Amino acid sequence: MNEATIQTIVMHAMKEICRESNIRMRLHVSAANEQSPVDPDGRPYDVGVLFDGAYLVGLEFKALRDGQFPSWNDEQHRTYLGLTASERVGLPLFYAYNAVDTEELNDRYEDSQFASLLRGANISTPKALPGRRPAVLMHQNMYEWLLALLADPARATRNGWTTIFVGDVMILNDVLTAYPNLIWLLVVAHDGLKISWALTGDELRSHVSNLRQIWMNRDLRRLTRRDDVEAAYVSAVSELMDYMETVQRDTEDQQRNAQDMEDRPATDFPTFGF
Repeated sequence: MNEATIQTIVMHAMKEICRESNIRMRLHVSAANEQSPVDPDGRPYDVGVLFDGAYLVGLEFKALRDGQFPSWNDEQHRTYLGLTASERVGLPLFYAYNAVDTEELNDRYEDSQFASLLRGANISTPKALPGRRPAVLMHQNMYEWLLALLADPARATRNGWTTIFVGDVMILNDVLTAYPNLIWLLVVAHDGLKISWALTGDELRSHVSNLRQIWMNRDLRRLTRRDDVEAAYVSAVSELMDYMETVQRDTEDQQRNAQDMEDRPATDFPTFGF
């Protein structure tokens, strides 16, 4: 069983569990040529999964054989570490893999044992999966992870789309069209967007355009195996966070100034004795 088959049966099992829980689940399978994070429009995951139109996770699937991942890519892993290392933003990118023999996993699929199937698959953050030989017993199975995510998605993924975006159909459509690409993924993962931003749709799109340009100016395509790939992505993510936090502070200042003006008592004009 290859990675594509593991991906297919795991995603089917997840959909069935979501259906039983009355949770809507949508997914986007990224083509190989659109996954590169050097491109601001890239989708750096095998499958993007959207729960209830509000919470997204990106899954990178691996097939475990004889205790290791034959397709392990050190450069890809360093990239993921760079994208997810920042404490300022929690990108919900995970590795998913079979924790039991693939034939056993397929048997559970054929018998429609979807919960059991997901218990036979594991999920891990990039940091907790440091190489091609995973510590299988140390990682959470996908069934427990999925139930925790559905119960409290913001906590389970460390981020989530806010009601501002869900309530703004045009913005939500922008995000879904990108599904989301790297820039939108960083934008919706930024904590400041949850409460404090009060941007119009046009303003937000303008900032997204600026963020795309910042990322492109980094020219990450020129990185080679000799370069510190992880550090390069950490630095690029930090620059985008600096930009968004500046916008956040400016917007909060504008909101406070507007509120102060509303709260200021009206001043009586002098009558000069008339």
